[in-house]
Amino acid sequence: MLEPLAVEPVVLSPAMPVRIERVERAPDAPAAARFAHFHHAEEIVLFEDVEGLLFADDARFTLEPACGVRLSSMEAHDFALAGGCSAWTLIQYYHDFALTSRPVRPRCVRFTASEQRRLASLCAGLAEAVAAGLAQEARCYLELVNLTVDRARPIARDGVAPSFALSRFRPFLERLRDQPSATLSLADAASLCHLSPAYFSRLFRDVFGRGFADYVTQMRLNQAAVRLASTSGSVSEIGFAVGFSSHAYFTARFRQRFGMTPSAFRARAGARAGALPAGPR
Repeated sequence: MLEPLAVEPVVLSPAMPVRIERVERAPDAPAAARFAHFHHAEEIVLFEDVEGLLFADDARFTLEPACGVRLSSMEAHDFALAGGCSAWTLIQYYHDFALTSRPVRPRCVRFTASEQRRLASLCAGLAEAVAAGLAQEARCYLELVNLTVDRARPIARDGVAPSFALSRFRPFLERLRDQPSATLSLADAASLCHLSPAYFSRLFRDVFGRGFADYVTQMRLNQAAVRLASTSGSVSEIGFAVGFSSHAYFTARFRQRFGMTPSAFRARAGARAGALPAGPR
């Protein structure tokens, strides 16, 4: 059976669609929990001290001190980090916030000592710009971080990971992302992916660990969460916009998914835009 995938809602403020977080783990920290997933945000992880593996689409990379990883939007990935002391900086941002588009394949690189020093300075500047709400300044720092990653020495993949097979479902995922309120049956989704409905359904459950209908509902709830945090539309309007015809049903499913009502989620997101659990995601 393939590794089940989860979709993670990365909620960033429309005024500042980038976040940066410094993570340090103690020498007695346990191995990090595995989490095979993807999200709509771009992601950069800059490791200072680490031991473990990265699985991205069908490639496996060995992580080592002074390495970095850049992952594109919608790219399935999973980190297998050993226990013990480790440290990294996590940067997540929406694709259209970046000044330059990057290749879609995962990039794992090794930094020289001078590149590490440069990145430390750039990350400090980015963190200050984000904290001060200076979006254009943050965008410039982000571009310089990306340029440093571009120029660093690539780390070759050292194996083939169990395929997440996400690429087979990209047409369906993109349709659901771009038109969440549109009716989309399993047969329609299978046709978009050029698969028979029976094979689509079987492979879908293997990859995502759940049935098609449940997954569509989860994706719509995740989109609702992003809209609640980043737009001023009413709860009912957002529920309808992502495909729920009943306000009561939308609220009940949202509470089941996030542990709170849509209104409570919006209030918390307004206080802590972009907050996520610490760790490379």
